[in-house]
Amino acid sequence: MKLPSPAFLNRLVPSSRRETVWVGISALAGVLLLLLDQWSKHLLVSRFAMHESHPVIPGWFAITRVANKGAAFGILQNQRFLLLGIALAVAFGVFFCFRKLTEDFPERVLAVFFVLSGLFGNSIDRLWRGEVVDFLDVHYYNIYHYPTFNIADCAICTGVFLFILSTLLRKAPSEDC
Repeated sequence: MKLPSPAFLNRLVPSSRRETVWVGISALAGVLLLLLDQWSKHLLVSRFAMHESHPVIPGWFAITRVANKGAAFGILQNQRFLLLGIALAVAFGVFFCFRKLTEDFPERVLAVFFVLSGLFGNSIDRLWRGEVVDFLDVHYYNIYHYPTFNIADCAICTGVFLFILSTLLRKAPSEDC
């Protein structure tokens, strides 16, 4: 059973004004997320000592400055140049395969720009600071502690989630090989 989608989520026509608007809005959203990510990290680094923590919701959420020299969940520790190389390869792959990747679905265009925004945000940290600044600290008292993350990580996760959701709910266009 196919669910009806709102008209604004209809497939984009290549080189149309609507596609240009969607790409422009998605790129702007990505740039704004990147700026928010870098601004928040700048504020944190200028006002918090390493491992300094301030509870926002006691027992649940705090702002805590930590450094991550690896990727998600601390994997690939101290592999700065490998991680930068992977980020560069992903960015080039997205650039050269953009239309095939998005299949002209507007939510996938937005998802790709969210992922790129997060990728660039964390890559800027690796280039200029030598490590990624994380500060969003979600936990349940001393029982459970989720790995600390940042706005760039949120952008990547949101983009990936949106892309997967679109892939699951949208029928891929039929193509002859």
